[in-house]
Amino acid sequence: MGTSKNFSFSRCPYVSSTPFREETKSGFGLPRYTFRNICVENNSVNLDDKTVKVVYNAKAYESVEDPKVRALLRFIQTNEPGEDEYSKRLSEFVEKAKKNEKFRKEYADMNLHDFDIMTEAKEEKALETAENLLKEGDSPEKVSRCVGLPLDQVLELQKELAVSNHAPA
Repeated sequence: MGTSKNFSFSRCPYVSSTPFREETKSGFGLPRYTFRNICVENNSVNLDDKTVKVVYNAKAYESVEDPKVRALLRFIQTNEPGEDEYSKRLSEFVEKAKKNEKFRKEYADMNLHDFDIMTEAKEEKALETAENLLKEGDSPEKVSRCVGLPLDQVLELQKELAVSNHAPA
């Protein structure tokens, strides 16, 4: 799907566009990756739901042909606006948002709150999984490696389980 001066993502509800800064995990370094829904078990079966996901690799901005996309990806990668009007406006908006204390506080509160909830849930799940693995007889070393908890924390959990198993009912 090429871009033209008449193209607008708002008129194309099936397209999702997400720029990102890091090299892709596959390491190919292409400037753009387009994904469609294809069956994993049989890649000749296409869901054909018109969903297309486009992911841009900002590090590869220099190899993008479209000058507007190249300018945007350059801005994302370098944080330096180009000569085009869009990246200049985007840069002004970013600078204005940085100076808006109310926006910064609300943004930080929202992200920190969500991050705290997610972190707490992950820690609870890790402890629950570690406890179950220890009850199944797995070694603390194996539990530590598999669950991602520090060995000393798994050993402490193992002690707590031993104490609770020997406590009078």
